[in-house]
Amino acid sequence: MRLDTTAACRQGYEACEILGELAVESAKLAVKGVKSASRSVKKWNNYRPARYLLLPCPEPGNVSNQWRTRQEKRNPLEALRFGAMLLNVSQYVDCSPIYGRGKRIVARNPGLKGWLRSCCPEINYVTAMSYRKLTEVTCRAIHLPEFIPLEWVLPGTDEMDEKRELNPENKLSNKLKRHEILRQIRKCRDDLCKLLEGASSVNQLFAKLDQRTHEHRHRLRVKIPNYSSGAVAEHVLEQHLQKALNAAQSIPENTSLEKMQVWLRLLTDLQQQLKIYTA
Repeated sequence: MRLDTTAACRQGYEACEILGELAVESAKLAVKGVKSASRSVKKWNNYRPARYLLLPCPEPGNVSNQWRTRQEKRNPLEALRFGAMLLNVSQYVDCSPIYGRGKRIVARNPGLKGWLRSCCPEINYVTAMSYRKLTEVTCRAIHLPEFIPLEWVLPGTDEMDEKRELNPENKLSNKLKRHEILRQIRKCRDDLCKLLEGASSVNQLFAKLDQRTHEHRHRLRVKIPNYSSGAVAEHVLEQHLQKALNAAQSIPENTSLEKMQVWLRLLTDLQQQLKIYTA
């Protein structure tokens, strides 16, 4: 009886993992009508972050270099550095709406998307915006004041605190003393170090942010691109299934029967969805 229970748990856990990764992106394998309908309702709120222009706009070459560094090292700290650059760039680009007759919004200025397209064409816009979202949520999680850039509280910037110009050209409206601003910077840096501790990937950092902010809207999903070849799509899907099967082998034998039934229902639902998409 134990062997049957373990086999059922493995199948159910496989379905649970696959559904979490492929629930949204599996629709891309459907007909073109479904894809066009999903695109018609897609919206993106490209807004200017509530920050102060304490730092100059980053050069396109520096942004591209940080993008390549993030791709090579694959750690959340480099993702935060890149996202902090995008937050800084967002203050200098124009993303305001364009009004037509009757004060109706007919278009919007290029904003950050246009800046990346013209200055850094090698950067993927969707991935870059996910890193900017990661940075915004991190700023809220560590209670970073709006007048302090994230670059000042990143780990490894301790030595620059005493030499830093905290209020260049008197841009800050609040006249805080220098020691108070430095105290807030150190406090936020300590919170950020605790947040980064044990997080070896961006997804793990998102999970910690969800626990701290009590939100679950910022989870990054594993995406399967819309491959033109069905054989390539099947190969990628097979890789994800094999990864889920390998993870299922670590399920303990004394797994509760209630969880097993939930996983089996997820497996049945997954089978039905795959039949619809491959019909």
